[in-house]
Amino acid sequence: MWWRHQVGGACGRLTTALAVAALLFVSPCWAADSLALKAVPASAATDVPLGWSASAYLYDSHLTTSSDNIFTNVHTDMTGGIAALEYRFPWLSLAVLGNFGHTYVSYLQLVPNYNSTSSGAVGVRGRAYLGPFTFTLSTSTASDKFHFVTLASDDMWDGTERAVFGKLAADIHVVGPVWFDPFVGARYLALTQVAHTLGFATIPEETRTSQLGLAGAKLELKLRDERNNLLQPWLFGGVTHEYEDTPPMGPSVFVTEGMAGNEYTLFPPGTTGVAAVYPGRNTEVFGAGVDMDFAKVLTLNAGIYREFNSEYTSTTYKLGADVRW
Repeated sequence: MWWRHQVGGACGRLTTALAVAALLFVSPCWAADSLALKAVPASAATDVPLGWSASAYLYDSHLTTSSDNIFTNVHTDMTGGIAALEYRFPWLSLAVLGNFGHTYVSYLQLVPNYNSTSSGAVGVRGRAYLGPFTFTLSTSTASDKFHFVTLASDDMWDGTERAVFGKLAADIHVVGPVWFDPFVGARYLALTQVAHTLGFATIPEETRTSQLGLAGAKLELKLRDERNNLLQPWLFGGVTHEYEDTPPMGPSVFVTEGMAGNEYTLFPPGTTGVAAVYPGRNTEVFGAGVDMDFAKVLTLNAGIYREFNSEYTSTTYKLGADVRW
């Protein structure tokens, strides 16, 4: 629908504008002689405040497929947010997670039409720290409401998701303010949709799974001033490989950090004319952004991600904040 594209575009422009405005706002203070930026020492890899933190971020994603098949020629708008309440020990952190989202799929060869998903999820996450290494393990579950409308039908049904996510990352000091953060990981996700009608057809209960391998790295500058404020501009590159033939689709795993929620399918099982493997198994992701930390109490972050798959491309904008006490 027209208004959804306008809102999505506005969110993307707002994300970019806020990131630039924040940099322009703080640059004079950081550039002052009394507040000159300095490289963060290597010991900062473990220089993290202990205690409680609350974080939240919003994302706005837009995906367009490259296929001309009636069931896979779509434009998708995804919006959502993830929040975490976390407690940090010297070598371990534990968090409770919450996730909400909405997905709107417009089939470009069916007019008028739409397929929407409203999703809510909860989960838990643990992180273990050993020197420059961080191991993350999380599990989550989501409840979905699907709604499909065409000229001839108006159908609604329920779904559930389960996800397990693991990642091993390192924080490596290269030289001066330059840091390199490589990681590898995996995610398992299952989306179950109950039996339902779709127009004049009856669709049996179906479970689709995703077994995703992932790897990537972030290159960032860590610059700190005399007031202990931290500026971290960064570049990101990553790749995912899907082992299932027709997994559910959703926002990038690099944006949601593997949490369940906002997953959907484009076509019923056994649909003719759809490739046996859809979408493509490999997806490349590139991103850029900035994190700004104020006195180890408040962190603001903004980022833009671009996905490239043989069957689609997507752009995602992300804004977030983290408060510690």
